Amino acid sequence: MDAHAAIKGGDGWSVGDTGARTEEAVTVWERLMRQPPLDRPLLRVLVTHMHPDHIGMAGWLARRYDARLWVSTLEYLSCRALVSATGREARRDALQFYREADWADTAIESCRARFGSLGDHMCALPARHGRIKDGQCIRIGAHVREVVIGTGHSLAPDRRARPSTKVEHGCRRFQACSLASTRCRCLRREPRVSGLPAQFTLLPHRRARMGRWSLFAAGPQLG
Repeated sequence: MDAHAAIKGGDGWSVGDTGARTEEAVTVWERLMRQPPLDRPLLRVLVTHMHPDHIGMAGWLARRYDARLWVSTLEYLSCRALVSATGREARRDALQFYREADWADTAIESCRARFGSLGDHMCALPARHGRIKDGQCIRIGAHVREVVIGTGHSLAPDRRARPSTKVEHGCRRFQACSLASTRCRCLRREPRVSGLPAQFTLLPHRRARMGRWSLFAAGPQLG
């Protein structure tokens, strides 16, 4: 479950990403919300992007605890559009796109089988959302984080950064990023990202890492 952070601030706390919708996730959230320090009011649900393991429980948390969902508008609307395809068969043009991207037949067949299942891993989103914008500064407790909107891992994922720390969600293996997909725009090509301090913190799936931005910015190391 990619619930990256529960952050104190003001009279309550904010959550960054929420995990996919499962019975276990509901049970875990209900248990956590009854215990200190999360028994204080939930003020905001901050979501980086539309993948189910990040936004899946956001709607449930927002409604259950009367908290505002904050996410970039492109991620919000794209998520709602994709969820509307739940239960449908994979479109022919979509599968053709992956063939032209040189996907293996087994990968295309897996995509066909899983198409239309996004809504199975998500709670319904609220009818409205707070818009997270590029360059926006979000205060959470004692820290102010600047929003940097990128591309590649998702359509408009939010990467929050502090002056001294870069907080990122992206490819697990930086040096393979440019080879990951024909649709992937490397983060090192994003001017606002490449201008961040060299020392950064990575918050990917499963575990955090520390690293040097200069190594990532140098690009793929082949051979």
